[in-house]
Amino acid sequence: MTVRGAGGGGGGGGINSNSSAGTGGLSRFKATDAGYGSDLVANGGVGGAGNQAGKAGGAGGTATGGSTNTPGAPGENGSGGGGGDGGAGAGPGGGAGGSWTSSGGNPGTAPGGGGGSAFAGGGSGGGGGGSGYSTRTFAIAALTPGAVVAITVGTGGSRGNGFRDGGLGARGEVSISWS
Repeated sequence: MTVRGAGGGGGGGGINSNSSAGTGGLSRFKATDAGYGSDLVANGGVGGAGNQAGKAGGAGGTATGGSTNTPGAPGENGSGGGGGDGGAGAGPGGGAGGSWTSSGGNPGTAPGGGGGSAFAGGGSGGGGGGSGYSTRTFAIAALTPGAVVAITVGTGGSRGNGFRDGGLGARGEVSISWS
C-alpha cells in the first residue's frame, strides 16, 4: 500500500495589507494510530506577505515521515514591477502556483499550489508557498487487518485582503493506492 500526501498551498498577499495571507493546512496519514511507525505529514505552504508587511513570498511547506519528503517551492517576493507568483506544490502531480494580476491574485491549483499576489500602481504582495509532499510504501505484513487510521487533508491558505486581494492557496490531498 502506498500513501502520498500534499499539504495545502499558502495564500497570496494582498495590496495595502499589513498582514500575511493564510498558511495552508497540513495533510496527515496517522500511521501511529495502527502501530505502523511514524506519521506521514505534508505541511502547507506559508502565506505571502501583504504590500505593507514586506512583500515577501511564503516559504514552501515541509514534509516528514515518508521514504520521500520533498519541500514545496517558495512563493516569489513582490516588487515594484509586479506581484509574486505562488510556489508550486511539491511531488509528482503537485499543483501550480497562481500568477499575480493587476486585478487580484489567481488561486493555486490543487494539490498544494500557492496563491499568486495582487499588484497595482507599484504595490504588490508576495506569492504563497507551495505545499510539501511525502510518500511511503507499507509492506503487506506491516498492516493490521481492521486497523483504523485517521487521515487529514489540508485546506488551502486564505488570501491576503486589501485594495486588491491575493489568490487562495489550493487544497491539499492524500491518496492511497494498493495492488
